[in-house]
Order: sequence, then C-alpha cells, then structure tokens
Amino acid sequence: MPRADSFDEFYRESRDRLLHQTYAYAGSVEEAQRAVSDAYVSAAAHWRRVAASPDRDAWVRARAFRATTRARNRSRQPWYVTARSTADKHRRVLAALGSLPPADRHLLIVSELAGIELTVAAAEAGVSPAMAQASIDTSLRELEAAGVDTSPTELDAALAGLRQDLGHQPADRSSRLRREGNRRRRAYQVLAGVVVVAVAGTAVVVVDRSSDDAASQNRQPPATTGPTSSVTPTSGSPEPTVGVAALTAISAVRTLDPAASWHLDSTSTDLATTKTSDPCLTSAPALSTANHYWERRFSTGGPAAKDSTRTVATQTPDVATSRRTAQTAYAARLAAFGGCAVGAHRLVEVKKLSGVASVASVVDLEYVDRAGLHDEVVTIARTGGVVTTWIVHEPQGTPPRSRPVVRLLAESVDSVCGIARAACPQPPYRATPIPPPPDGTAPGFVSLVDLPLFADVPRTWVATPPEPARQNPSATSCDQADLTGAGATSVTARTYVIPGSASLPSSFGMSETIGTFASRTQANAFVTTVAAAVASCPKRNLTLSVPRTTQISPDQGRGFVWQIDLQTSTSSALVSRVALIRVGDTVAELTFTPTATDDVGATGYALLAGRAAERLSEL
Repeated sequence: MPRADSFDEFYRESRDRLLHQTYAYAGSVEEAQRAVSDAYVSAAAHWRRVAASPDRDAWVRARAFRATTRARNRSRQPWYVTARSTADKHRRVLAALGSLPPADRHLLIVSELAGIELTVAAAEAGVSPAMAQASIDTSLRELEAAGVDTSPTELDAALAGLRQDLGHQPADRSSRLRREGNRRRRAYQVLAGVVVVAVAGTAVVVVDRSSDDAASQNRQPPATTGPTSSVTPTSGSPEPTVGVAALTAISAVRTLDPAASWHLDSTSTDLATTKTSDPCLTSAPALSTANHYWERRFSTGGPAAKDSTRTVATQTPDVATSRRTAQTAYAARLAAFGGCAVGAHRLVEVKKLSGVASVASVVDLEYVDRAGLHDEVVTIARTGGVVTTWIVHEPQGTPPRSRPVVRLLAESVDSVCGIARAACPQPPYRATPIPPPPDGTAPGFVSLVDLPLFADVPRTWVATPPEPARQNPSATSCDQADLTGAGATSVTARTYVIPGSASLPSSFGMSETIGTFASRTQANAFVTTVAAAVASCPKRNLTLSVPRTTQISPDQGRGFVWQIDLQTSTSSALVSRVALIRVGDTVAELTFTPTATDDVGATGYALLAGRAAERLSEL
C-alpha cells in the first residue's frame, strides 16, 4: 500500500479513539484536538517507522499526551469557552483525572479506557507491572475520594461517556497532516545532514539530501510495548513485526455484550501454550512451524463464575512463516471446527465472510455436556501471514449471536492488517452460507458432526464404516426403497448410534444408504417411484400413516422428507423420519428412529436432509 494511503487509512481508523483517550488525559476538547493533530503530524513525518511499529496507537498516544501541555499554552480560547463543550455529568470525572499525576493518569487511561493489558500498559509507561498495578490502585482510590464510582461497570461507563463531548468536533484532513509531516521530515533531514568539516582552518558545510530511509539508518527504533517478532515473507521486503500489543483489547470485546461485566482472564506468552483452548482443536498453533502464537481469554462474571452462566471469548492469533503457510493454517482451523465431532459437537452452519480480511469464515456450533446444550460461535480470518480465530461460548439458553462476533473479528483484523501489509476490513461485512468442509472419513455420508444433539444425552454419536449392502437397511415397510433392485450400483450403508446411554432404547439410531444409478434420469425415476409408494402407504397398511411430507430442492437434485408413524396402540406410535435425496445420479436414503423426548421434529430433520445433500455432493 502506498505510504500516503496507509497513513490516511490509519488516521481514519484510529483518530476517534485516540482523541477520546487524549481528551480524558487533557480534560479539554481543544487541547485534545491540538495535541492529537500534532501527534499525527509527527507520525506522518516518521511514517516508515510508525507503520512498522507493533503498536501504532501507542506511538501516537504517547506523543499526543506529551503535546497536551503545548496545546494548553497555544489555546486561543479561555477556559470558560472551552468548558462549554464538556457535559455537566462529565466534569467530576475529568476533574478527578486531571488531579492525578501525569504518569498515573497515563496508566489509568491506557489500562481502563484503552483496555490494554497491565503488562503492556506498564511497558508503554516505562514502569514495571508491579509499579503499574500500585499506580492504578492509588489512582482508583483518588478517584473514589473525589466522588467517582470506581466499580468496573460504572467507571467503564463514565470513561466511555466522555466520547459524547467529541461528537461534533471537526477532524483535520489527513492530507493536511501529511503535508505538515513532510515539511517536518524535510527539516529533520536538513538538520541531520548538516556536517561542519574543518579542513585547513576552513569550515565547509555539506548538506546531505539523501532519502528518508538513508537518513534514518542510524536512528534507533522506538521501544516496543511487548514481545515482538517477524513474519517471514514469501518475497520482497521483510514483513513488519507482529507482537502481543496487537492483540484485541477488552474495550472491543465488550461489544459482544455491552451490558455484561467483562474481564481479561489471561494472556499466554508467545508459543507457551500447549493445552488447546477448545476440544475441537488438536494443536495450539494451527501449524507446528508457526512463528508466534498467543491465547487471550475474556469472560463475563469473572473466572469464578460458572461456565454455564457466562460468555467466554478466546482469541488465538497464529503468525505463520509466510502467507502461503498462513493459508494452510487457516484451512486447518476451518477443518478443525467444521469437522469437530469430539466432545459431542454439532455443526450448525458454515458461512464465508466478505469484507473482513483476505479470507474469513464463521462457524456456528452446538455442543452438549452434563449441563445441557450450549452454543459456540467461531470466526476465523487470514490477513497476510496472520490467522486470527475467535471462539465464543454463549451461556446456556442464550441463542448464538454471530454478528457481534464477526464485528469483533473485523476489529482484530484491523489491528494487524497494517502491520501485516495485507487486506484490512472494508464494511459492510456479508456472510454467505457454504457447504461444510469434508471430514475425509466417509465421503458422501453424513458426518458425525452433522447429527442432532439432545440436552439429556451428553454423549457422542459413533458410526460404523461404510459397507456394501445388497438390501437397504434404511428402507421402511412404507417406502420399500430397493436401490439394488432398481439398478443402483456401489450401494453402501452405515449406521449411527449413541452407545452407553441408559435413557435411550435400542431402537434409537440412524442409518444411511447410498447408491449410484446409470443416469440422472434413472435416479430421478427411482425417487418418483418411492414417493408414490409412501403416498399410498396408509392405504396398504392401516397401522401406518404419513402425517408430514416435505419436499427439498438441493443443488442439482431433489428430495423428500417424510414422517412415518407406526401405530403400536390406541395411544402411542413409533415414529420414523425418512429422507430420500437425489444429487446428480446418486441417491441417498437417511432414516432416523427417535424417541418421544429425543427428536428433532420435521423442520430439524429437513435441515439434516439438506446437510445430507451437501455431503452427497462430495462424491
């Protein structure tokens, strides 16, 4: 990306939040505006260095905070004029912040408003974590003594509310800031290039007009705010550093549920995690060759709360050795969650995301444990050599919410795309359903991860390997679907059961049979014949009824879903759910015998039949 474009993009993306933070630090809208503009001019003058910084926000923020003193001295308006832009409800918190020593105020704003982890905030302020914690504790006591409610929820709301005072403030044009920065950089170059050489008593002035890159070779890079490392590029110049400072702050995670009390539970050190953060994952980094990997965990209610009552959000960024290996890591993550049959998981839907990153997806899952059914939303994105994954577990009984997780993913991508020199989010974000990734175990058959889960059965489905079948084990006395007799070849079948559950009868289970016909016309004729047999079934056997028939239209095919009831007494019936699907010249019959309490209903089984059609398309 050209230098001007990358600066303009960073300015547009970061200006509002840095102005907000500087306003909290300065207590004056005018001072904050002047200081932030001055800081961005400095950033434009040193953009090559700033663009490669692991935390560009910290670079600009430090200069904006220092510039507030100069802005105060240059203010053209008296205090009673600038104070008009401050809402009455904000005066107390601004006055309390202003009474803190500058270093303590800096730390409090960075940790509480910017949501940066304490160790990173301490590094930015140049103190130890212990000193930083002591400073924040002292500042909170000072704020409380000044009448400010310092409980996490109220303090967050008070600091976030300061943004209201900035809503109508005009923003500088990025082009003007760049021009000022260019003038400042040229002045630096001239001053740095002036060398007075004394030769035989004569002073000779030499002006070096070399490029900005050459002039900056002897400058030391700014101190980083955390451990950083390089992403090895596939070609061209080296990739910039990606460090822990680029991880998502708690302020962004709060958008998942603004009414909840969020906590940062933990952040691993680089490549130090060996235990995976989710049972679907078989390894901590997606690839063993990863350059860097962290896990950052947030939760509502704090670590002591029960998992069934809180939302848990985990970020796992992988920094690969190249963009090519990053794509492999992305595919590995998508396959891990899209094919997660461990721990009684069910794949609800996979969607491709556009506008978020180079490639991105969202995976909606459901899983069951002794506490019941839970929802899990996973978002994965690759931008450059960085793969970012968010795993969000919702409280029991809370419907899954994909949209806020997608927005959180986009914000996380936005924090690293400039460093990774890759695609940045471009809203609006669109989600398009796509077929699930193949699990590779039994192509064409429904996978274990496709099968329904039940709140009172915290166990995992198991399946037999596909085996040749002359007779169709999925056929019922109503449909009488004889694939072999109708001319199908390569007829195979497998069965699915949940073993070890005392609450399920032996009749509970599922079977699927697949056969291939000589042509699509022949396969279509077979489906028509079976549908006619089911329609006439109640006339042939008075104990059988078909209370529900649903037609489905998968890509390149057609299908029927039936509920077939066998009357066992005047008050009870044995239910069978049958789906017959054709995709191309291949036909599959999927039959499920539920119980009265453990069933998916007609709608749920129609969705399962649609998934069976997607699996059939793998052949």
